Amino acid sequence: MGKGKIAEMAVEQLEKVSIQDIFPVRHGTWAQKLPIDSATCMNKAFEIIEARWLFDIAPERIKVVVHPDYICHSLVEFVDGSIITELGTPDMRRYTQYALFYPHRGGS
Repeated sequence: MGKGKIAEMAVEQLEKVSIQDIFPVRHGTWAQKLPIDSATCMNKAFEIIEARWLFDIAPERIKVVVHPDYICHSLVEFVDGSIITELGTPDMRRYTQYALFYPHRGGS
């Protein structure tokens, strides 16, 4: 699914995986939660919920595709069939900065 440790594990390994197998160094609760959500694609579940309720989209119209290099962040198809995509490096700082300083954009 991605390039993280979970994506590289065999099914037999996944049946016994522990947090220590994925993140051997402990950096506090939030420091573990965010990578775990990402590694397990829990963040995708949250994005589906957001799309459903924020944009009033029927769940059967929402499709999830995970780009293995994390370059394609979103695709939106309009009623006329055109598609707009947002591409970028796998770095959440840009999105955090955008959320904090909207409508202004700054360099990172």
